[in-house]
Amino acid sequence: MVPLFDAAHTEVTTDPYFNGMEFLIDFHGRDLLREFLQVLRSNGIPVSFDRLVTELIPAAVEEYKGNRTVYGQDDFRDLANGVRALAGLTPLA
Repeated sequence: MVPLFDAAHTEVTTDPYFNGMEFLIDFHGRDLLREFLQVLRSNGIPVSFDRLVTELIPAAVEEYKGNRTVYGQDDFRDLANGVRALAGLTPLA
């Protein structure tokens, strides 16, 4: 999985649309994960969506723990509020 991800990363980082992270405005995270899952499966890696997400969460935490400015403050609040909504709790202000 790592070599395929690295190859995909290398391919898209030469494109200004991807390099400038503009795609994050146009696509939702779940859409991006589904596309990545499709690439993995088409390359013979039989992984489920749940397994992919389970593996990526700790990797994302590790990657961004030293630089929380990668995400805007509202992104973290929105994420927290999404989790709170699933738990039936009131949103944070």
